[in-house]
Amino acid sequence: MRSGRHFTLIEAIIVLAAIGMLLALVLPRVGRLPRTLVIQHAISAVQTGFRDAGLKARTTGKPVLLVLDTEV
Repeated sequence: MRSGRHFTLIEAIIVLAAIGMLLALVLPRVGRLPRTLVIQHAISAVQTGFRDAGLKARTTGKPVLLVLDTEV
């Protein structure tokens, strides 16, 4: 005959194991998130620079020099 405590202990072990597996899958991705955001921001800034330079060149009819500063 099963005791209520044994079933609860097994249940707790299974739940903790499942949480551990989920954390093992999720935490590495969360660690890369800030780097991904920095890269996305840099790409967006370059796209905006090209778009603004192209607009200024079309409106003024003159060549525009686009300078990318890597020291930001």
